[in-house]
Amino acid sequence: MDISDKSWHLITATVGDTDLIFYHNGEKIDAKQIPFLVKFEDAPQFIGLHQWEWNGPRSASRFNGAIDDVRIYKRALAPEEVRKIYRAE
Repeated sequence: MDISDKSWHLITATVGDTDLIFYHNGEKIDAKQIPFLVKFEDAPQFIGLHQWEWNGPRSASRFNGAIDDVRIYKRALAPEEVRKIYRAE
């Protein structure tokens, strides 16, 4: 997936009880099983920043671009809901 074409893209991630699903422009592009319950309220959240720490000092990368229309729901959206958001229905 190339999002460096200077066009608008909708990137969506949904987190359920056992899965993490990624969408690009309303279409599912990847899914991962998660072996644990994700509790976002337990840690600070950052939009446009990814931090990690693997066997060494903490590192981070920042998104280089514009972020618009951020939405956070208390539940995982269904695939059709993601498509409707992309189509602005």
